[in-house]
Amino acid sequence: MQKKRQLKLKLWIGGAFIIALAAIAAIIANSLKTPKVQMIDGQVEVLQYSVQVQQKGKVLEIRVKEGDYVEVGDTLASIEPTIHPSPKTPHSKF
Repeated sequence: MQKKRQLKLKLWIGGAFIIALAAIAAIIANSLKTPKVQMIDGQVEVLQYSVQVQQKGKVLEIRVKEGDYVEVGDTLASIEPTIHPSPKTPHSKF
């Protein structure tokens, strides 16, 4: 009986050891494949960009040419706004 108990104890300890090793291996494998976040400095060259206007009108002046460097907020062109009367609705007093 004593030998059976010792055998069971050894099997339990061996199984626990194998499970612990598997858990450690899984943690190490996961940490190896997780990408590391890195901050880098650099510049991005935009080859094409779409610009939209906020109001319709005739273009009076284009202030930049192809290849010019521009920054956010720079005026690229000026337009003569076209004023369109708003459509009358049934609820309008006019």
